[in-house]
Amino acid sequence: MPAHLTLTKRFTLMAAAFAFAFWPGTAGAEMPDRLAEIARDSIVYIHYSFVREDGTPETATGTGFVVTSSGYVLTASHVFRKWSELPADVKRSTKIYGSLFDKPGDSISPDYVLTIADLGEAEGRDVALLKLPDDAMVRSAAPICLGKADRSVATGQQIFAFGFPFDQNFQPVSGHLGTLNAPGERWFAESPFTRGMSGGPVYSARGYVMGIVNGGLSGSEAVKYITPIGHAQRLLNQIGLEEKCDASGEPVLGQWRGRYHCHETNFGRGDGTSVLTVTRDAEGRLAGSEHFSRGMLGGSARHLIEKQADNRYVFSVQVMSFPSFSYQLAVRYDSQSQQLVGRYIAHPNCDTIAWRKE
Repeated sequence: MPAHLTLTKRFTLMAAAFAFAFWPGTAGAEMPDRLAEIARDSIVYIHYSFVREDGTPETATGTGFVVTSSGYVLTASHVFRKWSELPADVKRSTKIYGSLFDKPGDSISPDYVLTIADLGEAEGRDVALLKLPDDAMVRSAAPICLGKADRSVATGQQIFAFGFPFDQNFQPVSGHLGTLNAPGERWFAESPFTRGMSGGPVYSARGYVMGIVNGGLSGSEAVKYITPIGHAQRLLNQIGLEEKCDASGEPVLGQWRGRYHCHETNFGRGDGTSVLTVTRDAEGRLAGSEHFSRGMLGGSARHLIEKQADNRYVFSVQVMSFPSFSYQLAVRYDSQSQQLVGRYIAHPNCDTIAWRKE
């Protein structure tokens, strides 16, 4: 993780320190359901070994993450600073390796040879693009929404980074976003990022990649840097990134709470409370569950089946109090109101419900 960045204005550091001083610590931070599993499905452990001019062997490590189903991997340019400084003949014989899901030996993935698509500039945007072999066992690509990521950030919001700290196994590291005026058009963060996590994804609590682990402030263990995912837009556009945006109609991850009203039905009459939890399954498909309460009645949805027309997602619900009674719930995400809007298919006497993010 680089320590090469220096602050040119004292007030920038003071602003960061002020923001950190009034935040809660990272202890007790709750990670959204299945976020670590989603991140692990696209994580890449990167490493390469070489011999210094004095004959001393050295290994450099970092983290990357898959951004397309074809196997492109996004990471930080500075992970390859030592590789770039090697003599041309040594560089040609020094292979860069990457294993999916975890470190070699602790993963079902082979240790693949990565090819370089674009190393970028470590002193500039600090984003690089590599490529896994065509036959790599890519499970899923990280959820990225370029248009949404930069607009929705705010000082103090919770973040979750993933990688291989100090060359250990896959780990999540939580933290909070600092001020948005770090050198190089980056963001400050209060998080215990470490060496080995450089190039790893930084997720928002809403479940998409908002940035890339960049480095740390010299002389500080708490203040770190994040490269906004927007810095990689040129590279991602070149490979035809298919963005995963909630604006496309997909519900965003997390819990949503709403109230509904039923007229004369098997539900009885009156108001009830519904909590909808949206996640992704092992294949990266949206999944979810609904828990509702209404007097003595209670129930839960089993699985979100599949995406239907008009961005609808259909749940099959079994009411716990009445084992023989079930119904369906159609859900769609309204990107303008940022609500999940539901309709009880089998119960026209129950009103449409709108959930808001908790």
